[in-house]
Amino acid sequence: MNNQLWPNWYNPPKLRGVGFMERASRVTGYLPSELKGSDRTRGITRVRQAMAHVMKDGLKRSYPEIANNF
Repeated sequence: MNNQLWPNWYNPPKLRGVGFMERASRVTGYLPSELKGSDRTRGITRVRQAMAHVMKDGLKRSYPEIANNF
C-alpha cells in the first residue's frame, strides 16, 4: 500500500513564511476558519484528516499539538 499523500506528479506550492493552516487553506481552497470550524461535510473532514496525517507522520507532531492547531 502506498502511504504517499500526494501523487508523484503533484508538487504542492512552496509557501515560505506561512503557517501550516494557511498553507493547507491555499492548497485546498478552504478558508482557515472553515478548517478550524465545526462543519462536518465530507470535503472538509477529508482535508482535516489529511492535515492530521501530514502533521503526525510527516512533521512528527503529537496529538495534543495537532489538536491545538485545529
